[in-house]
Amino acid sequence: MLADQSLPQFTVIKASEFERIPESQTVRSLIMTNSAEQQVIDLGGEQYAFDSLSDQAKELVNGLQVADAQLQITHDKLNVMMFARRSLLDQLAEELKDVEPVKGS
Repeated sequence: MLADQSLPQFTVIKASEFERIPESQTVRSLIMTNSAEQQVIDLGGEQYAFDSLSDQAKELVNGLQVADAQLQITHDKLNVMMFARRSLLDQLAEELKDVEPVKGS
């Protein structure tokens, strides 16, 4: 390796930097079933019977459900990747424990 090339920097991303979507902001929290077994949408403190929504509004609710599911899947994948990266860094540190570091770094 040439002396003027620098080694890559490895940083650990804290899990706290990737928070779950608050339950209050997911569609699951918007859709409730009232005592008459009717689905109700709660949005901004107002409640709407799901059956009374326009087809367009129902499609938007369905779209929000899909988006929430995809966000959760992505979040879970990110957690797996962060865990794998941490494991790789730990393994690298273990492999390098008997290697003398370059002076002056």
